[in-house]
Amino acid sequence: MPVVWSVDVDKPKLKAATPTFPEVLCFAVTMTPEEIGEYPVDVTVAVPKFTAAAGDLAANYLDDASICGPETPPHGYTGELKVGTPFEFYVASWDGLYGTAATGIRLRTQTQTVTWE
Repeated sequence: MPVVWSVDVDKPKLKAATPTFPEVLCFAVTMTPEEIGEYPVDVTVAVPKFTAAAGDLAANYLDDASICGPETPPHGYTGELKVGTPFEFYVASWDGLYGTAATGIRLRTQTQTVTWE
């Protein structure tokens, strides 16, 4: 077991943003290492990927969600992970004339997919 994560996703908050993205949906995510595997040396493990979703569809997505607030993005370097110390970041979508606004977010790993709506 490399790293076991606990993930919490808050309901989205609508934020008036910029002329380019007049309404941004901010999903706050807290990701906390619950268990870290034992290794003879520190390694870097894959971190789950989060994207904006609308049912089975991909939704409008902002690569830079810092517009939503301060973030501590997750990483997978086991030498710096501490059990119980959370990473807090955002998944951001926008509502506008084109595309589809997010109704939830999707987490993907190599072996599973989980969607919060």
